[in-house]
Amino acid sequence: MTFENMTEFFWKTYSAVPYSQHGNISVNYTDGTFRGRYEFVLTNFTSGTLYLALLVTQKDPITLNITIEGVPLELSRMDVYRWVDEDGVGIEIYAVNVSTSLSELHGVATYEFRYLENEDYLREMWKQDVLIGTDFSWWEFASRNATITVIPTFPENTVFVLSKWGIVRSGMKVVYNASLKPYEGFTLYIPDMEWKGFQWNGVNFTVYFTKNIYNEEGFDLVKREFTFAMGLYSNLTGILPVERFDAVFFPGLRRMMYKRFGRKPFGIDLGHVILVECPVDMEDSAVNYASIIFHEIAHEWAGYYAPFGYFSEPLATFMQMEAYGRWNPGGYLSWLNQNEYTALKYGDDMPFYEVVRDPMKYPRSTLTLYWKGAFMLRSLRFIVGNETFNRALHDVLEECHGSSCNYTAFIRTVENVSGEDLGWFFDEWFNSTLFPDYNITNLSLSQVGDGYNLTFTIVDASNFTMPVPVRIYLDDGSYVEGTVWVNGTATVSFELPFKPVRIVIDPDEVMANVNREFEVAGIEVDVN
Repeated sequence: MTFENMTEFFWKTYSAVPYSQHGNISVNYTDGTFRGRYEFVLTNFTSGTLYLALLVTQKDPITLNITIEGVPLELSRMDVYRWVDEDGVGIEIYAVNVSTSLSELHGVATYEFRYLENEDYLREMWKQDVLIGTDFSWWEFASRNATITVIPTFPENTVFVLSKWGIVRSGMKVVYNASLKPYEGFTLYIPDMEWKGFQWNGVNFTVYFTKNIYNEEGFDLVKREFTFAMGLYSNLTGILPVERFDAVFFPGLRRMMYKRFGRKPFGIDLGHVILVECPVDMEDSAVNYASIIFHEIAHEWAGYYAPFGYFSEPLATFMQMEAYGRWNPGGYLSWLNQNEYTALKYGDDMPFYEVVRDPMKYPRSTLTLYWKGAFMLRSLRFIVGNETFNRALHDVLEECHGSSCNYTAFIRTVENVSGEDLGWFFDEWFNSTLFPDYNITNLSLSQVGDGYNLTFTIVDASNFTMPVPVRIYLDDGSYVEGTVWVNGTATVSFELPFKPVRIVIDPDEVMANVNREFEVAGIEVDVN
């Protein structure tokens, strides 16, 4: 069958069966193979066709034996529908004609799933969104509804990292229900792990580590970082999306991830579990990768609770900025300024709109997608206000929970909550490769009584329309500040009690803009 014919058959016939299933799989993993036993019940069955599907690869991934009501099924005698791609990877669907007066069928299936030698083929199936069964089996019965509980047995102190589920260790239950399909596959299989847990606000945390990298100071710091970020993000959004959360601190994570997936992250969120590189010990990673940890935890909101496609990255980076600014206020502005500088220098080759649609096309898309996008969100919050922005963030997370959204849902929600047409804002930030580029001209200073009048023009060479924070430092050590709407240019005047010595544009790094330092009429100017 062609892929199109198989897709049509799957939706019109295979997925339209009237019966459902429930049962338990006990499975053992040794030497790269899952060996399982599935005790199942098919309900609401009527005489007719029972369908089952299996993964197909060039390496014969599954051996399967099924008995229903004491009668073994001989798959070699069944009608089969087969689709494979050019690499010989795909699925087979068997049609079993069952004549029975029973509406409830009991049975047992035993199987071997040669996981490790077929792991690369599973990635091909994920890319094509062809998913069947459980992560521990990759075969299934067709059914209208399903509830399957898997209880694995692994070697002692071995854990599996199961994307969108968390850590799985021996004896844990993994539940599959609704429309039956795997989660997002196993990322790592790690032996010789230890773990330690804690609770906060109804969330069960478990931190996994190898023995040689653990120390109490590191664990306490990790605990404070996790609960700090979870508390901040739940306050910002009004949502706490998890009841359990796992973390793995693992030496050699980057090397292993590169070998398996071609990328080398210092940290990554896989849905209810984050993995963190640990070259020295847990405390060292918690200190040096704090901002990365905050970013990955933010994906529990923007990415897993509510998927926004590639727009999840600027949302998570914005939340990361909020967390790191509160966590490390002393080093925050220099950290923010460095990321702004990098985004300005290397992230201006394509408009944000093009990058957020398909960043894989662009070699330096991370800088535009993550950092220009996050600074854009900071600027938007400055325009609409904290309360409106946070309410919009809550609303769009709720709207997109359990569905698939993108940046258009965010734009629509912000406009609905604020009651404003913000097309002008998104047009200049989404469709341009430019950043605001401020300068000061026409400065005049005059003494009036015991004070001074200061007047100058702010010019934006990029012609953005933005509210621009301005801070004037005085010779007595104090400062005066205000916000000026700049639409290409704007003239501003200040009445000052003391002589001005320095003007700072955007002192708190609200937006990404071209930075410069210069002097006008004896007054220092910092465009921050």
